[in-house]
Amino acid sequence: MRFRLLAAAAVALLVTTDILAGGPLTRLDAWVSGRVRAAGLPSEGAGDPGARWLDLLLAVGDQLVVIPVVLVALAWIGLRERTAEPLVRLAVLGLATVLVVYGLKVGIARPPPPGLQYAGPPRSYPSGHTATAVVLWGLLARCVAERPRAGPSVRVAAVLAWLAPLVTMVGMLLRDYHWVTDMVAAAALGVILLQVERAALRHWRGARRRPAAAGAPAGDAAPPRPRDRG
Repeated sequence: MRFRLLAAAAVALLVTTDILAGGPLTRLDAWVSGRVRAAGLPSEGAGDPGARWLDLLLAVGDQLVVIPVVLVALAWIGLRERTAEPLVRLAVLGLATVLVVYGLKVGIARPPPPGLQYAGPPRSYPSGHTATAVVLWGLLARCVAERPRAGPSVRVAAVLAWLAPLVTMVGMLLRDYHWVTDMVAAAALGVILLQVERAALRHWRGARRRPAAAGAPAGDAAPPRPRDRG
């Protein structure tokens, strides 16, 4: 867990610093975006059949799609296990994701690539779709793995945790909606949020167990050794 957290933090810091400084990664972004447009891939026009298919790929990272699916799955797990913990985790982690991603979007104010026809303020970095896919599908996979008999298939959830972010990133790239570094940094931020949530949950569960252990009946303790009367 610590290695994943440190690696993700290093990636996010490196990419963010490069973007703020206009470093080589930003030039790589421009080159990739240019290659996508030069290849004639669908980047404009809602009537393009290829564009409609790519928009379906983006749906697995869209909050309006992901949140209801994950919400229903976690509610079912909570109902089977008679606990609200999965839904509380979803609420806390979802709110944290929105705050972190939106804060960086406003603070960095990066213009999007040419493929995104967006008239609002520049808020391309990081990719909200990618962060949503990493965090919410990852949370679902973790909750299912913790309670394998109460929810959907563990294998299906684990595959979705990896496949959904990749599909989202491919769709964003081929639609020229985000720079590559927008998505890489968003994926790293998603991993950081998941690892922080995991550490916080472990600490909270440990804190709940300690009072229970302290209140155990005295009869559970080992009996005293008899004195040697010889």
